[in-house]
Amino acid sequence: MPTSNDVIGDVVRQAATLLPRVVAVVERCRTESDPRQDLARACGTLIDEYGRLRDRLADLTTTSFIEHIDDMLYLEQRVVDEAAHLAFQPRSDRWARVARSFGDGLTSSADELLALAARY
Repeated sequence: MPTSNDVIGDVVRQAATLLPRVVAVVERCRTESDPRQDLARACGTLIDEYGRLRDRLADLTTTSFIEHIDDMLYLEQRVVDEAAHLAFQPRSDRWARVARSFGDGLTSSADELLALAARY
């Protein structure tokens, strides 16, 4: 039976592997002038994958470290969700300003997830 540490390591490594897809999806959400169903599906898939990772953490005894990891996963999940909402909004000057604010789609937690994945 896997230990809590095994589960945490697996979750962190899997979360780190999602980050390149987050960057790609957010970039598409910010730049595609006519987004299609495949973009919505890509966003939904990422949101679901982060949700499943968070569910795995929820099965563990809560510690401040697990809460911190969950917060990082939630943040990445929300970025994708917000980018998806942006992608399917009518284009305007305001839309362009908001789209620019997404940057590359990585949050401050992305570097920490990558560092943790390297340790596990």
